[in-house]
Amino acid sequence: MKNGRLPASALQSIPGGKLRKGASARSWLAMRYFIGRRNGVWIKPGGPRSSYRSFAAQEEFYRAYQNGSGALAARPGTSNHGWGLAVDDPSAQSQKAIVTVGHLFGWGIRGGELDSDAPSERWHASFVLGAQGKMTAKARWWYARYRLALKKNK
Repeated sequence: MKNGRLPASALQSIPGGKLRKGASARSWLAMRYFIGRRNGVWIKPGGPRSSYRSFAAQEEFYRAYQNGSGALAARPGTSNHGWGLAVDDPSAQSQKAIVTVGHLFGWGIRGGELDSDAPSERWHASFVLGAQGKMTAKARWWYARYRLALKKNK
């Protein structure tokens, strides 16, 4: 698999976008459920290209960054968005919640206990446990609660 060219079978839908199937998506959903239940804030990407980002979208963002019309962007093929391991959430309320608890779920954001790969972007959260492909104990527990809630609502 190549950055920005993940097959649909490698991606999982999350409210507002897509992430890499497995630990990153499950940890995000667990964190979203935890924050939503505790704070009433339901975190989500700012739009469909604010989570997984195709190579073509990475090229577009990078061109905008280079010509001064866009925010910081990674060179195409090197973005954590292209691996399905990053989410941009423009909501200040969501950012505060992610900074507060993200480290408990394996997600880093500026100001949190874990580093983001884009520390100058307060809206950018990265699944920093992506290399290991593991979930934290808290993420596993809250993901199980999330799954139970889904079953009850069917």
